[in-house]
Amino acid sequence: MQVLRFPINLQPDEVRDISENTKFLWLYGRIIFKDFLGEQHEQRWCAKWQGYAPQPDGALAAIGFVYGSTTPAEYTKRA
Repeated sequence: MQVLRFPINLQPDEVRDISENTKFLWLYGRIIFKDFLGEQHEQRWCAKWQGYAPQPDGALAAIGFVYGSTTPAEYTKRA
């Protein structure tokens, strides 16, 4: 199994924009595996970072990566 690491280096203005939900950080990837019958499968996924969401009391709560209907199709389509 090969594990690749790709660090994300954000600039201070990018962190601010992501925190303010004016820009978004997308994480996407694919997993290719063989099942117990030897058949190969591929699963593609994409999630958007949602740093904070308002709570009923007005406070902001940390959320994390979320899946949504606004995911650009080109992020998960097969070539």
